[in-house]
Amino acid sequence: MLAGLFAAAMSTVDSGINGVASVIVYDWMGGKELSLRRSRMLTVALGVLVICAALLAPLLGDNVINIINTIAGTLLGGLLAIFGLGMFSRRANSPGVLIGLTTGGVLLIIVIQMTEIPKWWYGVFTVFPTLLVGYAASFWFAPPAPKSLAGTVWQPDRAKSRPDSPT
Repeated sequence: MLAGLFAAAMSTVDSGINGVASVIVYDWMGGKELSLRRSRMLTVALGVLVICAALLAPLLGDNVINIINTIAGTLLGGLLAIFGLGMFSRRANSPGVLIGLTTGGVLLIIVIQMTEIPKWWYGVFTVFPTLLVGYAASFWFAPPAPKSLAGTVWQPDRAKSRPDSPT
């Protein structure tokens, strides 16, 4: 029984490291082929990162539910704001969104230091400042090219909303 549990845990960690390594190689490095040595070094580095995260996890909470609430509350509000800016704003750009995300993170740190709110509310304190500041800061930088926005920004179908349009 113990060997089966250990094998299942190893398989899960192995799949996660493999998936992250694939994302790094194909998305961040443009899909270039790595040598066997560099591949192994990347895998070892990710393994060490996973071990460090596992060792630091108890600092986030007393049990698994508290740890999940801390991580989700901290990260998912900013992630929701990034997706919202990307889906609903033609003006949002990377530098503006990063400024908004930084503002949301700083505000979250201030809120955590000054209040005793439950951890599942952390996302609320990051989503709104990230949306507002990210949108406003995007006006300081060049807008994305219209060609890069094709099919990515939501807009209502205006032809269906007009009564004189054929449907």
